[in-house]
Amino acid sequence: MKDINAATTAICIRCISALRSLCLTMASQFHAIVENQRKFFKTGATIPLDGRKSALEKIKEIVGEHSDAFAEAIHKDLKREKEYTKAVELGAIIAEIDYFLANLSEWAKHAPVSTEGSPVDPDATAFIVKDPQGVVLLISPWNYPAVLCFWPLVPIIAAGNTCIIKPSELAPATSQLIADLIAANFDPNFITVVQGGVPESTALLEERYDHIMYTGNPSVAKIIMKAAAVHLTPVTLELGGKSPVIVEPDADITKTAERLVANKWVNVGQTCITPDYVLTRDELKPKLAAAIEVELTKKYGDKPKESPLYSRIINERHFEECPSTSSLQKNTKRLRFRVAETQAAAKERLATARLRRGRTNVRAQAARGKRFECAPSEHLHSASYREGVNQPGTAHGCNLHSSGRA
Repeated sequence: MKDINAATTAICIRCISALRSLCLTMASQFHAIVENQRKFFKTGATIPLDGRKSALEKIKEIVGEHSDAFAEAIHKDLKREKEYTKAVELGAIIAEIDYFLANLSEWAKHAPVSTEGSPVDPDATAFIVKDPQGVVLLISPWNYPAVLCFWPLVPIIAAGNTCIIKPSELAPATSQLIADLIAANFDPNFITVVQGGVPESTALLEERYDHIMYTGNPSVAKIIMKAAAVHLTPVTLELGGKSPVIVEPDADITKTAERLVANKWVNVGQTCITPDYVLTRDELKPKLAAAIEVELTKKYGDKPKESPLYSRIINERHFEECPSTSSLQKNTKRLRFRVAETQAAAKERLATARLRRGRTNVRAQAARGKRFECAPSEHLHSASYREGVNQPGTAHGCNLHSSGRA
């Protein structure tokens, strides 16, 4: 038994040693990548506008020539319909590049600033110079793995920076394709890709950057901000959020259902601006739910699992975080409805609730023989008269003393 324990201890020590060595090697590699990009940036090679535009043209060429490969990779990761990927992700990348190419020369110009009335030197000439920041770390998500990598990459390069891209390990096929294409077309001292999971991201964040861009969730964003704060590195965070849909009584229910289904179920809800809940009237709930059901069947058929338009949740962990089928049914076809009240109705209900709590507190204090002071309240005062309950023990703005009875 002692021999077994000794052998196990020896194996554990070797494993820990190997892991420590691996971490040190990884940190050394990432430090070299960052420093090499910083040296490259300081040469001024990224400054000329023609060079920036050429880089944007090259990215456009890569995306255009490899559209089938991108569609196939994203289908492997998310089982998303290929033509939709080409139209929404790849088409959006091309449009963004064209927009920057059309405007970059104007954006890069010095911007004059008026010095009229300046207490320092009103005759001086002042202007704003648009300089790049330097080495930028770009961390992209998995839900739209192509467009949410290249969209931020476009302004990073257009502004004259170098870039280290960390794509999401949860979309491995797309991540590998991006890494291969970037490596084949760009100097790693200019643009490079680092693949991996949490250990690689953690090691990358140990380095000093001139800017960090991240698209994802708030919990990871906090980690990034904490790491950036060590070097006072500026960050740009796109974290999505809640997207309520308000349906008024005069809305076209059929058209509303079409739009809800188109935006809620595309990419099976794995979109930062997907509708999160619906605010509507009680009387509209059954009509809207029925219209959504009709539209879902029209779009995905009676067997959505077999529909080529129906994507998949990215992995088992995210699937487990989804609401169960029973809870979805309770929430009326996967959308949570809330009854929208008028402001006046909400105030009245709140006032009534406060009034009831006030009565309870008064009676409880009186029963215990304690002195109780009731502060004036405009909401409660109006509510008490409206409901005809301005009785002894519930008057406002007065001192109540115990009477020995509840």
